[in-house]
Amino acid sequence: MQGHVSRLRAAFADAGVIDAARLHFAGDGYQLVVDPELVDAHQFRTRCASASEIDDPVERMAQLRVALDLWRGPALADAVDGWARERLCAELEEQRLAAFEEYAAIGLDLQREREILPELARMSNAHPGRESLVGLYMRALHRTGRRADALDVYARARNFLADELGIDPGPALRQLHQAILRDDDAPASSSDQAAPPPADQSAAVVPRQLPLAVGSFTGRQAQLDEILAAVATAEAEPPAAPILTISGTAGVGKTALAVHAGHRLADRYPDGQLFIDLHGFTQGVPPVEPGDALDRMLRAMNIPGERIPNGLEDRAALWRSVLAGRRVLIVLDNAATEAQVTPLLPGAAGCLALVTSRRRIAGLDATYSIILDVLSPADALTLFTRVAGRERCGSAPTEVLTEAIELCSRLPLALRIAAARLRSHPSWSVAGLVDRLRNRDQRLAELADSSRGVAAALDLSYRSLPEPAQQLYRLLGVHPGPDLDAFAAAALAGTTGAVARRRLDQLLDVHLLLEPTPGRYRFHDLVRAHAQAVAGEHREVDRNAALTRLLDYYRHVAATAADHAYPHDRGLRPPIAPTFREAPDLSGPTSALRWLDAELPNLAAVAEFAASQGRLEHAWQLPTILHRHLRVRGHLKLAETMHDQGLAAARADGSLVGEAAAHRCLGHIKLLLGRNEEALAEFQQASTMAGALGDRATRADALNGAGYIYLRQGKYRLAQEQFQRVLSDLAPDDHAWATNAQRGLAFIHRTNRRYDEALTHFGRALESARAAGNRFGEIAVQLDIALVNRMAGRIAVALDQLERALVVARAVGYADGQLDALLHLGDTRLMRAEYQQAASHFEEALALARAMGAGGSEFEALQGWGRVHQLTGQPARAVVSHQQALALATRTGQPDALVRALDGLAYARRDLGQPELARRLWERALAILTDLGLEQASDEIATVAAIRAQLRALTESPDRVELATSR
Repeated sequence: MQGHVSRLRAAFADAGVIDAARLHFAGDGYQLVVDPELVDAHQFRTRCASASEIDDPVERMAQLRVALDLWRGPALADAVDGWARERLCAELEEQRLAAFEEYAAIGLDLQREREILPELARMSNAHPGRESLVGLYMRALHRTGRRADALDVYARARNFLADELGIDPGPALRQLHQAILRDDDAPASSSDQAAPPPADQSAAVVPRQLPLAVGSFTGRQAQLDEILAAVATAEAEPPAAPILTISGTAGVGKTALAVHAGHRLADRYPDGQLFIDLHGFTQGVPPVEPGDALDRMLRAMNIPGERIPNGLEDRAALWRSVLAGRRVLIVLDNAATEAQVTPLLPGAAGCLALVTSRRRIAGLDATYSIILDVLSPADALTLFTRVAGRERCGSAPTEVLTEAIELCSRLPLALRIAAARLRSHPSWSVAGLVDRLRNRDQRLAELADSSRGVAAALDLSYRSLPEPAQQLYRLLGVHPGPDLDAFAAAALAGTTGAVARRRLDQLLDVHLLLEPTPGRYRFHDLVRAHAQAVAGEHREVDRNAALTRLLDYYRHVAATAADHAYPHDRGLRPPIAPTFREAPDLSGPTSALRWLDAELPNLAAVAEFAASQGRLEHAWQLPTILHRHLRVRGHLKLAETMHDQGLAAARADGSLVGEAAAHRCLGHIKLLLGRNEEALAEFQQASTMAGALGDRATRADALNGAGYIYLRQGKYRLAQEQFQRVLSDLAPDDHAWATNAQRGLAFIHRTNRRYDEALTHFGRALESARAAGNRFGEIAVQLDIALVNRMAGRIAVALDQLERALVVARAVGYADGQLDALLHLGDTRLMRAEYQQAASHFEEALALARAMGAGGSEFEALQGWGRVHQLTGQPARAVVSHQQALALATRTGQPDALVRALDGLAYARRDLGQPELARRLWERALAILTDLGLEQASDEIATVAAIRAQLRALTESPDRVELATSR
């Protein structure tokens, strides 16, 4: 306690208030005595009290302004929770609101509406349930000629009070509302309220047919704002009557939105609000005929039955005549078609029609069209919590609640049913409900109650479709991927792309399908579950044939795309005979890469599905086809999973070709993941099997892979043997495998500082890459050449080459190339003492390497970060980075990396005043280099000479620190 008090006194002294804020020891504790003028709350209260004693309204308003200006936000905004917030905040906020209301009321009396209006708007929006404040805002809006806005403020306040508190506005606010409707600034007098209606209208009843608004209505604020804005725009441009359509899938909340918007807009339409359910999609009830709907609406508008004609056209004409000159809101709910709706629409300005439908009613000349999607995650959680009860959800972990709403697909109908079931079963928990919903086969059954259900609602939309569209819906349910295009749909249905597009459009029309981007289609999860359930009921005999067509389609198009995107790898992919006349145009590498990127989630899902269903040839061929793309895009973990599945499928299929391909692919992926020993075993297995099969391409690629592992391990003789074997086995025109073999030989020369020889081999590698059409190989070799130039002291040339290579790698989406370019750029910037730029490159590289799971590149980025920290005087941070790098090097068993991590860590320990620890680290590094027979590590910083010099310096002058700063 005394320490705290001492620090408080020092703080008061620093602030210059030591005389005005004093801490005294009193009794059993300390007492703070503060000059009231130093506390803004005291100042505020004093000025408000002073204002109450001023008679002149202008001076009184000015004094209140001074008091209000002391507020800079909510009271005690930065205080911790506890007694201060509980006891003081509510009291202070009430005093502030009372002072502001007095200030605003005086402003209105002084006719200074425009001056106070902006602050009135902010305060009223912040406190929508404070009727006195809302009333002041409405008066200010009305006084400034914004009558419609004043009425809208009242409607919002009324809805807020009803939704949050279950009450209506008080008499004062209601009277003010009536006065503004009459364009009168003062509340109506009692005699005005008692005046009878005109004699010719005494028998008329103004229809108020809007259903009760949903008490737990949640979200949709953006759509409400769009509706209000569209109405305002349409009313400003007569003579057309605004027509707004709201469409969406079953259970998405179309009617709730229309009714909610209707209540918000009701005050603008004093001649009536009509609501009619057209039963376009109602189980067991036929759609309402337009003539019958007109009869009901005309009677609601007080037209006697004997005056209503029989014919549809005559009724529609009378309807338009009745609406002429009136302001009526018409909600046409659950419409089936344009033909059902068109006769019911008003003919001139003044009225508003809100139309809801499960179909996209594109034939109406609508002022505005809204397509409702599911709720946002935040709104879905709010709705679920409101319906289930906060006490039922309060103890549930956030991740469990999130899973609950996602299992309901954030569909309002599903959320309400699930939450209502939770509320009605006191023994259930949210976690228990989630367990029930996780069962895909039972999920739709769980989301049903005695009067409604998601499956029943979706079933009505499904049964409204023609049979060919129903069949496609069922087939789409068995598609294993997250989305598809029209060509895949055509493959499933065994039809043409044009026919498939027409059927897809029919599914879109009733919102059973989504089109999030042009030409790509997907289900909401619950709709997918319904499609699968319906497909299960039909048990179509052609489902197996449909799935075979789909698997053949993806295998064929993936192979075609890979051939265009990576022509140099064609010899490593299984030959796939073309089986489809209709497929996307993939004639160039750009379109091929775009297709592979878009379809990769589907291709991965299809490969997994094929493996699980015993379709073995597809299961091992698809991963092999996609291998190069997975590597280029950096999807290493996905690649490992797919190749593991492919290896198992190839073994089950008895395919030695498939096994060899899977081992080769796994070798490359494990090499990139930094698991060298595992990768070497995969390459050796692939090489042995490929040799027995006479598969020269697979053998060459596996030998190259093994050579690179030996390079990492410092076994340069073994590495050279692998690369020479590749070159000796190849035909003169076999450029695809020569690229990596020549690169490997160049690396050996570069490590031994034979730069001219290295550049010679890199030049040959570049020629081979270009001859093979290997764009990605070209980038890799250009990076290699830049690195040699840097090592040879041509720094500016290297920097320019690296920056250009990074631009190209990013443009083509070559993740490996981006990583290498960033790492080399970081190293080069370090050499030029450009530490901030170097740090930026290493930071980006580290994030990309971790996202890819590329352990070797992660090591390089960590080493780079460590050197940045070291050279900028932050040895403690350098220790953290080099320790992480050392852990990676130890796990992957790379002696070169071990030497470099130990060397960096030794410098950091030396700078932290830990010379003995630094000595042990350098001695370990020196021992490894000696065992390898090398004079230096690959970074040319950890050299035998440099380490020995540091060890001598430790002996001669332990306090002296020397940093190696050049490559």
